[in-house]
Amino acid sequence: MLKRFVAWRVWFLLAAVGLVVASGALFLLRTQGGVKPVAAQATRHPVNGAIEVEFGREVSAGFEATMQPAVPGKWQKHWGVFGVHELDFVPAKPLVPASTYRVRVSHLRAVTGQVLGDETLVVTTEAPASVASVSPAAGAVAVLPDAKITLRLGSPNRSLRRLSAVLSPGVALGVATSADDKTFSWKPQSALVQGQAYHLVVSDLNQTDPAKSLLYQGDFTVVPQPGVSGTARDHFYPGDAIDIHFSEGMKPETVKFDMGMTGQGSWVDAATYHFVPTGLVAGRTYTYRVTAGALSARGGRVEADKLFGIATPGAAVVVGSGPGGSGVSRSVGISFTFDQPVDHASAQAHFSLVPGVAGTFTWSGNTMTYRSAGLDFQTGYAATVSAGVAAQYGLPSGRAYGVSFSTELEVVRLSAAYYHQPFTLSCEATSLRMALSHYGISASEGDIVAKAGYAPRPRDTVTNSWDDPYMMFVGDINGTMGVTGWGVYAGPIAAAARGYGRDATSYTGVSVNFIAQQIHAGYPVVAWGTTTPVRPDSWNTGHGVVNAPRSEHARLIVGVTGRADAPVSFVIYDPIYGQFSWTPAQLSANLNSYAPDSNQVVVVR
Repeated sequence: MLKRFVAWRVWFLLAAVGLVVASGALFLLRTQGGVKPVAAQATRHPVNGAIEVEFGREVSAGFEATMQPAVPGKWQKHWGVFGVHELDFVPAKPLVPASTYRVRVSHLRAVTGQVLGDETLVVTTEAPASVASVSPAAGAVAVLPDAKITLRLGSPNRSLRRLSAVLSPGVALGVATSADDKTFSWKPQSALVQGQAYHLVVSDLNQTDPAKSLLYQGDFTVVPQPGVSGTARDHFYPGDAIDIHFSEGMKPETVKFDMGMTGQGSWVDAATYHFVPTGLVAGRTYTYRVTAGALSARGGRVEADKLFGIATPGAAVVVGSGPGGSGVSRSVGISFTFDQPVDHASAQAHFSLVPGVAGTFTWSGNTMTYRSAGLDFQTGYAATVSAGVAAQYGLPSGRAYGVSFSTELEVVRLSAAYYHQPFTLSCEATSLRMALSHYGISASEGDIVAKAGYAPRPRDTVTNSWDDPYMMFVGDINGTMGVTGWGVYAGPIAAAARGYGRDATSYTGVSVNFIAQQIHAGYPVVAWGTTTPVRPDSWNTGHGVVNAPRSEHARLIVGVTGRADAPVSFVIYDPIYGQFSWTPAQLSANLNSYAPDSNQVVVVR
């Protein structure tokens, strides 16, 4: 019994000693040595996983832990026998993929109180899948209006990217969908605008760094709406065709026409439709359309009905006529242009000209021209096409059309030469000299006054008597007016002209129309008037008192513009002042500038 008791106590003592030795050894093993924290997965760390930090020994729990950049989450300490051997960080939200985080543990101490310092661990999160392709591709120019935005990743996303697509100009996009976690699509909530250029930006909203967030940007253009044009005009005639042109090749099976008239149509090519109407009625308007929904070969869609119209000829209308105004050539053709083909005989039968002049008709297209044998000078004419002209396809004209004009003025200019008077008082002789030149007769002022009667003597101022200008030239041809010389009236000048073999006659009281008639007949006219101001004078002769103003002056009339019964202007050869024109009123006023024998002329035939 005693031996057993002693043996048990020895065994117990040995066990106690062994336990103390083992405990000491364990303490030394778990609390001694250096500290080197290690992350369980320092690279390609799962964004949803906790960061586990192994200290490699047990340390005092009084340390501090921080995360840079800061992330919301919870720190968890794992205890051993004597202290903390592991620290875990459980993020409250997923970490950012392809990002670097720094875990810093500060104020580390051994369980014995020994200062161990600070330690920093670097953890890199796993990288997201790269972008393999985007549709529509950058530079695409024929994108369909109902196209989706599609992005394909090189590997499954696993929520590592939070994808966002934005189109500008703004188009709302639906939520991205994916069947395989690699291909993501956004469907526009309204059709893309045809022909519109868009800018597409795809971003990863998980990334806060703009450079990493931007995954793609590019431009594309939606296929344009096909343009449509069609025959649209009035004066559409039987046999004419309607051609509908598209700006590009179409899918004919998608194109629907509502022609609104009978006829036959067919495709000339993928972009042209040809239609020939039948049974059209004159004076009617017809409409036809290309209905919405037609598709081009590229997928562009006609968005709305395209409406066009044609009109058959109605009542014939004159759309142009001539001539008009004044001064029209006597050889001019009188024309009327119709808006459509008309029956020539009918149009000619409805033509009239007042005053009437014989002539003939010619046609050029829809223009009828009447050309007379010769219109009169200075005459007003009125041409009319009355209502009822028959049209070839349309309806008869519904009203009359007219044009009025006046013809050119006749101009008569005789061939007399102009001479300046060589003597102070030789205006009558020089005027006759110019008149004679019209007939090729050469004469001098001295010869002329000699034939008119010339015996110069000064005026007798005592008795106020002198020679008679109705009988001869009074005074000196180179004298002083009213003192030593005066001139001569029409009778002696006519006699002088007859002395050259011409049939000359003197007249008084003539009108401007009479003078115009003589010019038209080819006869120059010497006319007596005055210069300004008028200075009355008179003296005694053997035949009575003569009224002879000191401003008396003779001129030659050699031309007239206008008819003889309606002159417009006269060409005057003035021996002193040269060549000029007078209106009938100016000529008449000068002829009437003194009495009693005013309006004196000599017509040299």
